[in-house]
Amino acid sequence: MPGSWIPILLAKNAKRMGTLLSATILNYIVIGFLEGIMDKAAIHAFMARFRYGVVSSLSRNGTPQSALVGIATTPELEIIFDTVKSSRKYPNLAERPSCSFVVGWGGEQTVQFEGVAMEPEGAELERYQEAYFTAWPDGPARMSWPGITYFVVQPRWVRYSDFDQRPPLIEEITFPVDPSPGGGSRSQNG
Repeated sequence: MPGSWIPILLAKNAKRMGTLLSATILNYIVIGFLEGIMDKAAIHAFMARFRYGVVSSLSRNGTPQSALVGIATTPELEIIFDTVKSSRKYPNLAERPSCSFVVGWGGEQTVQFEGVAMEPEGAELERYQEAYFTAWPDGPARMSWPGITYFVVQPRWVRYSDFDQRPPLIEEITFPVDPSPGGGSRSQNG
């Protein structure tokens, strides 16, 4: 399949979504598609195009629960979102931080994501809020909501799938856990 249509299609989709893709992000996406690879930077570029994701967590009795949330994604593939403590997802994630996400569902291109949620505090919270508020400029207005809190989900396993192309493109990244105190994930692919 010729690759020359990809930049045009991406530019049209970005314009339709009202999203401004930088030349660098667009370049990562185009190169990833043309070369048939999706490294961490290309997966971040894909995820950064989407403002929503579905987070799934487990209730105290083991029942799976899912919710659509507004997200921001860091270059380290961390997903940031806000919620209120009265939501079902809050106690689920506070007590059982393992969770999963699906991001992107235009056509048959998605990211499946498994990770561990944490509630950052202090300077770390401020750093993540800055990233979140870049994606969600109305976010600071919600800071006055009773029980508002923020979760950061650090990746453990990520799979990018594109079944719109033949053969399908499927790339996986596993992130080993950093054993140091407060340690996060380290990528093995990118």
